[in-house]
Amino acid sequence: MLSVVLVDDEEIIRDGLFNGVDWPSLGLEVVGQAEDGEQALELVAAKKPDIVITDIRMSFIDGLEFIERVKPVYPEIYIIIISGYDEFQYAQKAVKLGAYDYLLKPFEADELLDLLGAAVANSRLMSEPVEMGGDSSTRSAIVGTSRAMQSIYKEIGRVAATPAT
Repeated sequence: MLSVVLVDDEEIIRDGLFNGVDWPSLGLEVVGQAEDGEQALELVAAKKPDIVITDIRMSFIDGLEFIERVKPVYPEIYIIIISGYDEFQYAQKAVKLGAYDYLLKPFEADELLDLLGAAVANSRLMSEPVEMGGDSSTRSAIVGTSRAMQSIYKEIGRVAATPAT
């Protein structure tokens, strides 16, 4: 099971996320919740989750600074930003900093479920060796377990899951 941390300064949002998603059916488990960016940083360091769903505007450390501080240390974490602010510059900066995606509040449950499903699929894809062409006797796999290689695998998976051609 992949682990998830929920971060939002509004308890009602955290509760809605926690209770509104059938986490186990997605292969996910919520391992913690935080109400601000400082708590979230501590929780990420302690739990090392696979996915973080975070608000962009919070006390102490906002979502953008949170991404700036988490991604260099844990590049493999999928960060999904949720925000009530319909400002393209925030979404653009969040994605540029390494956010997996950005949801505008209020959002439909299906939107979040689709993002979580894609993140789970990408994570599974990135944990398997990549087979290269050729017959099975000459076929090799891209193998590497370093943080840098894992980051490359995740980026390949993230890009491969997009509808771009």
